[in-house]
Amino acid sequence: MKKFIFLKHLAFIIAYVLSTQVISAQDKGVYVEFKFESTRYSNNESLIATNENSKYSTSQIDSAFKQLTKQIDGTNNYNIQVGGNVDKSELYLNSNDNFGLIFYPEKKDISVVIDSLPDLIWNILPGNKKMIGTYMCEKAGATFRGTEIFAYFSPDLPFNFGPWKLKGLPGLILEAGVVNSPLNEHWYATKIVYPFVPSELPILDSSNKTSTTLKNYIISNDKKFTDKLNRAMARLPAGVQVTKTVSARAAIEKKYEWE
Repeated sequence: MKKFIFLKHLAFIIAYVLSTQVISAQDKGVYVEFKFESTRYSNNESLIATNENSKYSTSQIDSAFKQLTKQIDGTNNYNIQVGGNVDKSELYLNSNDNFGLIFYPEKKDISVVIDSLPDLIWNILPGNKKMIGTYMCEKAGATFRGTEIFAYFSPDLPFNFGPWKLKGLPGLILEAGVVNSPLNEHWYATKIVYPFVPSELPILDSSNKTSTTLKNYIISNDKKFTDKLNRAMARLPAGVQVTKTVSARAAIEKKYEWE
């Protein structure tokens, strides 16, 4: 009888330990610091991800795009370059759907932008491997909103997220960039913490926050850009010739689904 009771308690203990390990494995997350670089600006960014959710954070940069009205070579030709700042943001993604929530904590009018992301079809490229930190990574390629992307992901990190809006590979993306871009957009991991237990799940509470769709947000920003360009041109001397070098959008997203 005593042996039966002991075995019963032992079975309970084993079951408890196993269930605890399963729960712990499910709760494991990862924390990655990324460096983003391009010819326009660079930024320190970070990712917190669990099996189902991720939060990607960027800081605000005041000098990302300099506004410049410059006379060229003493002639009547002018170069006008108009842009804006890179706002602090948090991008929230879920592994089971294509919706993204972009949160701008310092904006008061519209603080949440709902992005219905297109399907990202990755092509894994055999024979292209490299070490990033202590993780062996494989290379993949895809096209995202008119731009060819490359990515290195590690199957040893079981998360299908990565920098910015990139997701969907069988492992965490630790490096990514744009193929043949004059702006040389490039993300690479500078710090990887795994396992990592976040203090709270990377899920945005969007209640009591003003929101809009990405389509409406882009249309509004395009109008603001056009108005700013027109104001800059109106300040030029009469009769001059103008050469315009403009950057109306983030260079990576060249073509949206509704266009």
